[in-house]
Amino acid sequence: MVSEKWLPKSEPAAPVCIGNGDRGLKVSDFIDRPNNAWKSEEVLNYFCEEDANVILQIPLPISPVKDKRVWHFTTNGEYSVKSGYELALMMKRNGLLGVGGSGCPLCGDPEESVIHLVAKCPFARAVWFSSPLQIDSQVLECSSFIRWWSELMQRGQGFQDAVHWRANIAYLVWGIWKSRNQAMFDHCRADPVWVMQQAVRSAAEFLEAYKEEESEMEILCADRPSKQVQWQAPTSGSCGGLRARSAIVMESLALRAGVLLAMERGFRRVIFEGDAKGLIDALSGRGTSREDIQLLVWDILQLCNSLFTDFSFVFVGRKCNSVAHELASKGYSSGICSNWIAIPPLWLWDLICREKGCCT
Repeated sequence: MVSEKWLPKSEPAAPVCIGNGDRGLKVSDFIDRPNNAWKSEEVLNYFCEEDANVILQIPLPISPVKDKRVWHFTTNGEYSVKSGYELALMMKRNGLLGVGGSGCPLCGDPEESVIHLVAKCPFARAVWFSSPLQIDSQVLECSSFIRWWSELMQRGQGFQDAVHWRANIAYLVWGIWKSRNQAMFDHCRADPVWVMQQAVRSAAEFLEAYKEEESEMEILCADRPSKQVQWQAPTSGSCGGLRARSAIVMESLALRAGVLLAMERGFRRVIFEGDAKGLIDALSGRGTSREDIQLLVWDILQLCNSLFTDFSFVFVGRKCNSVAHELASKGYSSGICSNWIAIPPLWLWDLICREKGCCT
């Protein structure tokens, strides 16, 4: 546990231990399973204060779930080429990457820079010139990648289909980058013409999907009537001291507490409403949840499936959720936890009537 980088800081970090405690302990040794909470005293005594506070803000699931590795540098915990490239650039700026390299793996040139890879390398030049765009990449401005890319985009303005130009450019760059990685790590050099053909084929598939999606969006947006935002009551028969390191984690914890409250009240058919769109979409299966709430999303769904005969998650805009925000502000300032099932306090009644759109 001491050597593993499992703390969710700006960069993954291993916790710093204090004292002479047992270094063979596991994370599970600091969890109070019956109460589903961290053993606060043990955490504060075993780890430095900064790391202890980070640990105590990590939400714990109620339902059992297996551990898994996640990619720290994306919101959904899944690796992407973009996040890996941004991390590589950051490491290079900090002197952690590119030290002691052996040059370009495609042509053997001692220089291996971004501009060399995409513009100056003979392999890359062959890819560009053999493509339908027939670009001589080296005659463009090559003092920096940004200037080279800007001039490439300007040339595309005179192209009949600018989207077609940009798509082919993007996939050709990606193909060159993948070829570089194959040569570096697999010691396998591809043929430039084959790389070009694969890139052009991928660009064509993207453009086909792009046109289909564009057509569907035009149909959906055509003559869409505007409507006034107003809270809607659920159908008949339905009813509706946390610590967290981010707002969406707090929203997730609050929703899980609402699930448990509905269980205590004996509700079987429940509608959960909220204005945290990312959370509601993840729970409804309309999007991928962020890495920091994946565990809570899984936990909430497990609880709902086991507790209720019917449940749903509905997104409501901020304008329709003023009552919830007022309650959150009152709870935060007073530290008092209360709930009302049928009759709300007088100070809340006027706000409820305004949100409902009535005056009685």
